[in-house]
Amino acid sequence: MMDKEFLIFVTLMGLAIWFWLDSMRAHEAAVKYCKQACENEGWVYLDQAVELKKIWPRRNARGRMQWRREYAFDYSTSGGDRQVGLVVMSGPTVQQLTMMSRDDEFHQ
Repeated sequence: MMDKEFLIFVTLMGLAIWFWLDSMRAHEAAVKYCKQACENEGWVYLDQAVELKKIWPRRNARGRMQWRREYAFDYSTSGGDRQVGLVVMSGPTVQQLTMMSRDDEFHQ
């Protein structure tokens, strides 16, 4: 029979691996979406990266718990400036994208 501590350890390791894989999937989806959004506007996606700002649990449309993540990213509207955009992900799905344009209008 397995020790109680071993079962707890294996369970915690499994949860940690699941969380890491879920985080990587959301991160990759955010990078892809931000890059595409910048290309669609004719802007430059700088650094090819997103930075995790916030993470919190939230229920999705089906009532299941999911991690909601807010990422910041940098882009340029003219090639000589640096703007900050935000993308909110629920799992690997984009919930909201906020970017400021050259004429100070929000794009979502």
